[in-house]
Amino acid sequence: MLVKVEGNAIRQLRDIDYSLFGEYFEENSSMVYDSEERVSYLCLANQVIRIADNPVSRAGYETDLSLFCLSAQNKDQEVQDVLQDPKHRFRPGFNSVRILLRYPRYISDNLSMQSRLVGLSEKWSSGALKMQHDFFGLRAGTYKFEARICDQDEVLDSIEVPFVIKRPWFLSNLMILLYLLLGAAGVILAERLVTYLKSIYEVQAEKARLESALKDKDNELATMAAKGLAIDDDNWEMFRRNLDRMDEKFFVKLQNAYPSLTSADLRFCALLRMNLSTKEIANTLNLTTRGVESARYRLRKKFGLEASESLSGFIINFTQSQRKGAAE
Repeated sequence: MLVKVEGNAIRQLRDIDYSLFGEYFEENSSMVYDSEERVSYLCLANQVIRIADNPVSRAGYETDLSLFCLSAQNKDQEVQDVLQDPKHRFRPGFNSVRILLRYPRYISDNLSMQSRLVGLSEKWSSGALKMQHDFFGLRAGTYKFEARICDQDEVLDSIEVPFVIKRPWFLSNLMILLYLLLGAAGVILAERLVTYLKSIYEVQAEKARLESALKDKDNELATMAAKGLAIDDDNWEMFRRNLDRMDEKFFVKLQNAYPSLTSADLRFCALLRMNLSTKEIANTLNLTTRGVESARYRLRKKFGLEASESLSGFIINFTQSQRKGAAE
């Protein structure tokens, strides 16, 4: 602060914010004023600042707004300075950025600064002539800091400072490509799984339909037998095909297990599987009750059953026992 003493009164002539001088500011520094030249000399730790009412440009001295320091910290308080890197690239995690500017031309008491960080906000902020700008918690990406020195409505100087905060390795282009490939593979596998499950569902649905059809056919054949009606060859063939499909080739496995079975024996076994009574079987096959009993006796011998074992139960459980044996 520059003051003038007039008698018992003190009048302020000039007040300069120390932050204007960046890292060189020192509140205990001394100032000398040359009243004839109307020039003030501010003595700091590493430099002397000349402040004149009518500044004169001198060769070899930079007078533009310039970048003095560009650094960042990570969460461990480590500091990275990228001022010497032409591309100003910070390592991943260094997202607390400090920008320090320098403007060695104090030509007006009305100087102000406008600034913004493109990539964070497009809006300009206005305020005092502040040389230090801090940004915390920035995300990985590309930014551009813009600042301009203004004297009221006139822009005196401006600067642009682009910088980049790199992405962590797991968000690199290579990893993103890998994620896309894995995602595509996942979609393909999901589609195949859906197709597989759909096919299983369709098989189960077809099996249920055939079971229903077989049950209806069983009921139809049982009704015909109960009414004493003979079952023609076409009905027998249809019944046999359905029974084979539902009971995993019932007739084929039965004949493979007992090769001595004749076609008449197989037809008799089909009626036993339907759990028909002796009378119903006799009506269906146009046999007498004695003929049915004789057929039962022959089958028991071919199957090697004991007297205490049920022939109908053996036939009904035959497929289940075959499945259990295959599983073991």
